[in-house]
Amino acid sequence: RPPRGRMERPNPTRDFASRLAQSQGRRRQEALERQREARRNVTDRARRLAETDARRGDHDVMQEDDDDDHSSSSESQGRNTQKKERRVAIARRAAERWWREFCSPEWLLDVPQDLGDWYCVPRPEGKRCLLVASNGKTTSRTTSGDFIHESFSSCLPSKHPTVIEAVFDGTAYHCLDCVSWAGRLLYECSAEFRFFWLRTKLGEVSRRPSDVPLRCVPFFDCDANGLRRAATEATLPFARDGLLFYDKRGYYALGEETPLVLLWKDAATSRYFDVPQKPTPFPFSLRLKGDALVALDDTTVVNDFLGLQTGGGDSDAPPLEDGDLARFQLLEEEPEPAAAAPPPSFLPRLRARFVAKCSPKRPAPDSITKLLVTLRHRSGAGVVTFADLLDHCAPAVPVSPVPGDVNPTVSMAVGGGGTDDVVGTQNNNTRNHHRRPSSTAPVVVAMDDDDDVPSSFQVLPGASCEGGLSA
Repeated sequence: RPPRGRMERPNPTRDFASRLAQSQGRRRQEALERQREARRNVTDRARRLAETDARRGDHDVMQEDDDDDHSSSSESQGRNTQKKERRVAIARRAAERWWREFCSPEWLLDVPQDLGDWYCVPRPEGKRCLLVASNGKTTSRTTSGDFIHESFSSCLPSKHPTVIEAVFDGTAYHCLDCVSWAGRLLYECSAEFRFFWLRTKLGEVSRRPSDVPLRCVPFFDCDANGLRRAATEATLPFARDGLLFYDKRGYYALGEETPLVLLWKDAATSRYFDVPQKPTPFPFSLRLKGDALVALDDTTVVNDFLGLQTGGGDSDAPPLEDGDLARFQLLEEEPEPAAAAPPPSFLPRLRARFVAKCSPKRPAPDSITKLLVTLRHRSGAGVVTFADLLDHCAPAVPVSPVPGDVNPTVSMAVGGGGTDDVVGTQNNNTRNHHRRPSSTAPVVVAMDDDDDVPSSFQVLPGASCEGGLSA
């Protein structure tokens, strides 16, 4: 018991165990409650993204390199060292700033019981980025703040900022989510509305010319047919890198890992999913905090790392300072023979071997949910398979509309074409889902860019809204 008047220091291992005792489902409920209670100040966020002041430091550093005078060798070395340190500091600040503009998914640990109220999205393979259209031009930046295209012409409205999360595969931008359209902020709109809005508005401007094609990533309802199409559809214009699951009620969580967006992978949906089996160590990125190695949410993964390194007789201690990110090789320590088998959510004692410092352009360490998924695949216990997803998905049966519903509706095409597409109708009070027959053309909402976000919509029949829109 701590002395009177002093606070007890937190126990990282105990704190982790208490948090992990709450399932992902419990944390999802807490996240929904927090987003209902909290109102974020995002009014100027899109405008700040459109400003160009953030990249002036990079140009200043490059200009200094060009203007370097011929001085003595000692002065030149000192100047080069200062420039290198400044470049590292600028790169680290840019990575930390731009990474916080993205929503980070958790890795799927347990299948949501309400999986039928989620969307399944095939995740494109490529560089994750933000498209920012403003002042007549469009730029794209990765999570590290680097440009993919510093300036190009696109079909996106740019009189007021438009911000879209996308994946660039080398040939086209595959649009995943929309957080601002022509100055209208969607950060605090549900995923259901954001997906509808992106598909509708991108369809309206798709005839405008673009230097680089923009395509809308299809999304599917989480029934058996939708999951199979998301995982095996052969006509997608990109290679898959896993599946993303979005809670339809979830907001866009800026700069944090959220349980309302989940990432799931296996060898069939991602060519990069390769978990080394025991006793081969596996790579992982962690941050040095004090004397321990921590994951993304500051969960302690390895205690007393520096003490173990110096205490083992290693004269060459890792060149790490507090707060540094580094790559490690992790390996589980074998439990005692008489010990009982730990549950799948248990974090075993791990040994870490330092490999190298991470680039200053890496914004954050790997997440604890990714570590748990890796450990589950290595042990073979608690792995969520595609069959488990199918067991929890909603049955693909038609639902009759609510009698007496006369309010204006919105019709939203989900997924690509075919007889199995789902069209969801939405109004102010109800959400109904019904099957669209193959002979019926999808419908899309037509609205001008100058309209405010309406509370009800008028459906215009006959317009196409298929996945794979390109500009």
